[in-house]
Amino acid sequence: GGRSRFAVFVRGAHRFETATLRGDERLYIDDWGMKATTTDARFLYDVNEDLRVGPHVRFHFQSPVDFWQRAYSATLTQTGWQVPKYRTGDKENGPLWALTFGLGARYKLSDLFAASLQVEGIYTQYLDHLYLFDRIGVFSSANIDMEID
Repeated sequence: GGRSRFAVFVRGAHRFETATLRGDERLYIDDWGMKATTTDARFLYDVNEDLRVGPHVRFHFQSPVDFWQRAYSATLTQTGWQVPKYRTGDKENGPLWALTFGLGARYKLSDLFAASLQVEGIYTQYLDHLYLFDRIGVFSSANIDMEID
């Protein structure tokens, strides 16, 4: 069997004189029973004509798939041992929430090129896992962008 996934995404943005506020919302559901929401916000401040900096925050929450169990066990029936038809040990299929917070900067090198740097911390909490309670991570990226009109 496969997995059918459906998502709706909405973005709103407002430009101030020297800053931009952007917010995103993504709602997700699939035929395994997982439901999720992801909210993302950025505030970009123009330090000058070439440099833009700002914070980024993201919150994600998801429910477990329908067949999620903390631990699966076999059951003795009149016809023998039965195990659940579907099983997973993948923590990403269970209930969880995650919070990301970071900072980014973008510097315009020329009319065509820009360099950007981003550093973020990510905290994930697994709400129903046998061995794992949470995870802390760091994401960083350095990019050269090319803009063509």
